[in-house]
Amino acid sequence: MRPSDLLNESRIFPSLEPAGKRAFLRGIIQRLAQAGLVTSTDAVVDALMERENLFSTALGNGCAIPHTVSPHVKTLLIAMASVPKGTDFKSIDGQAVHFLFLILSPPEAQKHHLGLLGKLARMLNDRSFLDDLRLAGSDPAKLAEVFRRKEAMLESRSGL
Repeated sequence: MRPSDLLNESRIFPSLEPAGKRAFLRGIIQRLAQAGLVTSTDAVVDALMERENLFSTALGNGCAIPHTVSPHVKTLLIAMASVPKGTDFKSIDGQAVHFLFLILSPPEAQKHHLGLLGKLARMLNDRSFLDDLRLAGSDPAKLAEVFRRKEAMLESRSGL
């Protein structure tokens, strides 16, 4: 399964304002709930925070991949948020998070969850990809195109 199959422009939230980790995640989950993709904002935020309390999902380089499996998620999805000013996610390198890729999965799609996490982590390890995301600015269509282009490049090189 390709990450770009699960990330569409309606799930890209550009130019968000920084907030505390819980409040920031809540803002994204509320948007997904309004779109009918999440049935309980509180339950999904609690599940994400439970995971964050074990170990931060901030990878460094200004990126984080919060993720959870919950019966309150209707379909496997990826959402993206950009935070030009950065938000504190307790990253291992101490840097603020500027790009967040959220993976949400219902229990029946759990088998895809870790594979998607690994693919996203490989993509976010490429600084040129992060630079391209920054250059795309706040246009969801441009951000989605940068994402698809990077994914295709990695697939052609290594079978992402």
